[in-house]
Amino acid sequence: MGFQNDGASEKDQPREYLGLSTTIALQRLHDDIETVLAAYEERYARQRWFLKFRSALVGNMTSALSWFPMLATAVLVVAFVAIGYYFSAGFLLVLLVLAIFITVRENNLRKTEIFRKVRSVLGEIKCGTELCREWTPFNYPHQCSPLSPCVTLQWTYRDGKIVNLPWALLVRGDHIVMRPGQVSPGTCTEISGKRSFKCGETYGLTKPMEPPKRPIARAPIPDLTCVVEVTPYLDNLRTTLDNFLNRPTTIINQQRHLLITKCIQQWGFLVVLLLTLIVGALRYLGFYFNGKVPTNWRNVFLLNPAAALLPILPLVFPMLWITINLWGTARLEALLSIPQSVMRAEVQK
Repeated sequence: MGFQNDGASEKDQPREYLGLSTTIALQRLHDDIETVLAAYEERYARQRWFLKFRSALVGNMTSALSWFPMLATAVLVVAFVAIGYYFSAGFLLVLLVLAIFITVRENNLRKTEIFRKVRSVLGEIKCGTELCREWTPFNYPHQCSPLSPCVTLQWTYRDGKIVNLPWALLVRGDHIVMRPGQVSPGTCTEISGKRSFKCGETYGLTKPMEPPKRPIARAPIPDLTCVVEVTPYLDNLRTTLDNFLNRPTTIINQQRHLLITKCIQQWGFLVVLLLTLIVGALRYLGFYFNGKVPTNWRNVFLLNPAAALLPILPLVFPMLWITINLWGTARLEALLSIPQSVMRAEVQK
């Protein structure tokens, strides 16, 4: 009877073990990531609307609409209003406003894409927090797994047991086992407080030793149990949030910018405008077609240049370009979401 009472009392007491539990660790990782993400989202939300509008139209090679054709279209709208073509001016204005709205919206979606992806990761971590009670050490990679440049693993105490945990899942307060020759996953301190390691520092001898002249028995360097002070993934997250827009421009966007924006919308626009104005000035001064065609200054200097420049302006091109890109992205996402087994079965048919 006494043995049973002692066992029941020990069972009722909370377990105390080294390190964090999986639930607490995942919740702490979720909270740390959400704190960093909320700071970046707030900084972007405080950005003035004028700067967001300007970034979509000025100096942006990924945008299908630039500031020059936008201003040119606005000038043509004013020209059509001046000569009395109100319906044409209104139609052009509607197309211009629609193109600007879609372009600015697409630019904002591109800038906030990383925020939505991190939010989806937070959802996965939240789901893992609710289901991690069923996890066992067999859910982690084997402790003797070979080192890999793709996934860096670290011996960590979780739920009182040593598991091989990826660096991305380490959080502040985790107890890790530093082995000789191992690189520190982040800023950590030994439990006794004797040694501390910075991120990327290798655990080894504190002082260099001369090679022995004869064989000498030496005690091996012991493993150290250290406490992680900062969540290592946050540094990678901040680097990603700071530099995700600095990706190189794709070849398709470079060719589109050169052919459409530079050659047609800027250089072609200026050449056609100059030719129509020169020919119109010669007609207006009576050098040719004198008396055969009307030489009203509105028709010569407003209507004719506007009619000649209208096909060059990007009235529908930005909307078509963005629509085709979204359609292609949707097709690619749908293709990647199909399981490989289903794709192989379709190919065999």
